[in-house]
Amino acid sequence: MNNLKALSLSNSKQGSGTPSDPLHILWQRIEKHKKRNQNYKNKVAANYQQFCELVLPHEQRQIDFLCQQIMHLSSFVTRKSFTSSERDALMKWISEDMDYLEVNPFADQSRVAELSQYIFEQLKTRQGQLAESVSEPQINALRAELQHEFGELFTLSDEQLKACIADPAVLFEHIEAMQAARYEGEQTANEEADKEAFDDDPFANGFYNQFEPDDDAQYRDFAKVEQNRLDRLFKGSQLNKMYKRLAAKLHPDKEPDPARKAQKHNLMHELSEARRAKDGFTILQLYLAHFDDDPEFDQTTRDNLIPLLEQKVRELNNEYRFLQDNHDIETLVWRQFKDTSKKRIRDRMLNHKDALEQECMAIETLLANCTTVKAMKAELKGHLKQPEFNPFLHLDELPDFLVK
Repeated sequence: MNNLKALSLSNSKQGSGTPSDPLHILWQRIEKHKKRNQNYKNKVAANYQQFCELVLPHEQRQIDFLCQQIMHLSSFVTRKSFTSSERDALMKWISEDMDYLEVNPFADQSRVAELSQYIFEQLKTRQGQLAESVSEPQINALRAELQHEFGELFTLSDEQLKACIADPAVLFEHIEAMQAARYEGEQTANEEADKEAFDDDPFANGFYNQFEPDDDAQYRDFAKVEQNRLDRLFKGSQLNKMYKRLAAKLHPDKEPDPARKAQKHNLMHELSEARRAKDGFTILQLYLAHFDDDPEFDQTTRDNLIPLLEQKVRELNNEYRFLQDNHDIETLVWRQFKDTSKKRIRDRMLNHKDALEQECMAIETLLANCTTVKAMKAELKGHLKQPEFNPFLHLDELPDFLVK
C-alpha cells in the first residue's frame, strides 16, 4: 500500500493533490467525515452552553409564571355568569397555555400533570352544575345525537345520560363498552366465515407457500458471506498483526506511571471494542498514531478492507444525519437559534430572553389586576373572535348545551 501515514498527515495541506488509490480515497473521506461530525457536535454543545447562560433562567421563570396563570384562569371555570362565548374563550386560553407547557422541554412535566388534574376537577365540577339544571328536552336531544352517531342500539336511560353530562368519562366508558361488544361480534362472524372458506379451498393446504421466496434464508446467506469476509480480514492478515502489536504496546499493566496507565486503559478499551466490532478503520488509525512504520497490505487484505472502509463512510454519513435530525435538547436549541455568525446567534438569544421577560411582566399584571369575574370578562374580550374551544376535546358532536 502507498504511504497511508503521509496521506493522513497531509490532509489539511493545500495542493496535496487528489489520490487515485481507492484505499487512500476512502481513508481521506473517513477522516473528513469524522472531523465534520465532531465539528457539528462541538457547535451544538457550545451553542447550548451559551443558551444555558443567557436564556435558560428566563425560560424557567416564564414557565413558572405560565403555571400561575393557568391556575388563576382555571379558578374561573366554575363561575356561572360567563356567556357561552366567554367560557369558550377562557377554555381556549387555558388549553393553549397547557399545550405550550406539555411540549416545552424545560417544563417540569409532573407539575404540568398536576395542573391538568386541577383543570379536570374544575371541568368536572362545571359539568355537575350542568347536570343539575338539564331539562328533559335536552336529555332527549343528547340521546338522539348519540344514537345518530353510534346507532340505535346505543341506548341509555335518563339517569345514565345525566351521569354522562356530569362526568364525560362515564360516556367514554359506555362508548368503549359498546364498541368492544360490536368488535367481538364482528370478529366471531369473520372467523366463522374464514373457517368455512378455508375448508372449501382445495389449495389451502399450503400449495402456494412452496413458491414463496424465503427472505430470511436469503438474508442469512448474505450475512454468512459478510461474516466470512470479516473473518478472513481479521484472521491471519496484516490487520490482525497490527492489532497484536497495538495490544502489546498499549496494555496498561506494563505502564508504571498512573496517568499514562489510565490513558492506556482507555486506548486499550477502544482497541478491544474495534476488534470486537470488526472496525478496521479504528485499528488502522490507532496503529498510525502509535507506530512510525507505514503498513503494507497484500491484495487479499486490500480487497476485504475496502468494503469495510466503505461501510465506515456510510456509518459516518448516517451519524451526521442522525445528529441533524436528533430531538435531544441541545439539538433543539441549536435549530432554534442557529445563524450565520456567533454574533447573530447571541443577538437572537438576547431577543428571545427579552420576549420572555415581557411575557412574565404581562402575566404578573394579569394576576394582580384580574381577580373578579367582571375583570376577567373584560380580559376575555380580546379572545372572543378566536375559534371555539370544546372542553370535551374528542366529543365534538355533543349538543351545545353540554359545553356552555
